[in-house]
Amino acid sequence: MNLLPVAWHPAFMLILVLLIFVAFVREIIEPEIIAIISLVLVVIAGVLEPNDAFALFGNNAVVSIACMFILSNALAANGVLDPITRLFEKSAKKGELSLLGALNFSAIPISGFVNNTPVVATLVPILKNLSHRTGINLKSLLIPASFATVLGGTLTLMGTSTNLVVANSAKTHGMEAFGLFEITKLGIIYAFIGVLYMMTIGRRLLPDETETSSTLEASTVSTDPVISIVPWKRTVSASTMLLVIILAGSSTIPLGLSAMIGALIVIGTRCVTLEQVYRTIPWGLLLLITGMLAVGLAMEKSGASSLIANWIEPLVIGRNPIIALSLVYLIATVLTELISNNAVGALLTPIAIGLAIHINIDPRPFVVAVMFGASASFATPIGYQTNTYVYHEGRYRFIDFVKVGLPLNILLWIVATVFIPIFWPLK
Repeated sequence: MNLLPVAWHPAFMLILVLLIFVAFVREIIEPEIIAIISLVLVVIAGVLEPNDAFALFGNNAVVSIACMFILSNALAANGVLDPITRLFEKSAKKGELSLLGALNFSAIPISGFVNNTPVVATLVPILKNLSHRTGINLKSLLIPASFATVLGGTLTLMGTSTNLVVANSAKTHGMEAFGLFEITKLGIIYAFIGVLYMMTIGRRLLPDETETSSTLEASTVSTDPVISIVPWKRTVSASTMLLVIILAGSSTIPLGLSAMIGALIVIGTRCVTLEQVYRTIPWGLLLLITGMLAVGLAMEKSGASSLIANWIEPLVIGRNPIIALSLVYLIATVLTELISNNAVGALLTPIAIGLAIHINIDPRPFVVAVMFGASASFATPIGYQTNTYVYHEGRYRFIDFVKVGLPLNILLWIVATVFIPIFWPLK
């Protein structure tokens, strides 16, 4: 099936992405329906082969999230999360601001060493239950939770897969390998500025409407009394999650496979029942992510991503090195709101290296700009998996992310422009 000539594919994808944004912002229909319509359109247009598009339903990200929901349910149902819950409950008694502080204190350090998705998948059921019990607005908690894990991911090279993609691309282009903690100095500043913003200005920009108790109960991870909380189940659930983290962190087993192994263990040991599993998996969210993965893949396959990169090059060449660096970061952070952050990292890293060499300066700061810019996805719910996750779970509007995230994107753009040349001199 190929209704459009191949030469028209890049223009088709750019128009489609624009229409997707309009549809999300105007909330014409449910986000997951928009995403699946988009998947169908890129197949009908011939940008993606049907097998390539439908294979995305088994994508590592989709499988990871489904299995992480199962694991998170096992943790919640068997009391493993009780210590974190108690910390949050104690903080909640002092008010919403104190709870946000505890949330950031927990999520950011963990996300420096653990993939963002399982961290958010673990936090969401806790925050949902806490919101239901205390009356604190759930919408004031889930976006900060996602943003905290994104910020935490910039603390180390293994904090997010984007860092690894960019670092690997740089190494294949002859650059010296990045150390595990080489980016930590900038990551700490990022996290500090991001938390400060979210605890002050960002907090006031979050939606203040609350959901009904029935709605919250319907969306909360199940903790049915059918499963008795016994020590061995608690031990199995906690050990399994730790095993998944270790396997995924080893880089030898994909997160999707390690999460599936973990899900099979907790199901096989009756830490969760199959009935709970069927209710736990967020089918709408999986459709949303699959559809947007198809759009990102189609952007790459059609050449639309490369077309954007070609438009970028004349804007940067011939500029002052700091201005060029700032533009590279800005382009990365804008593109990462449109397509996969990993795709942005893979696409822009060789371009950034070439630009730096062209203006006769060290390419390392330019690579760092791509690394941080590609991770700085705050302004839309579709640029980063954890944003998409909480967008669905918190029933946010698309515009909520724009209101809260766009100022943070701009703020971190300024931070990167100032501090990258300090830590990695433009020489």
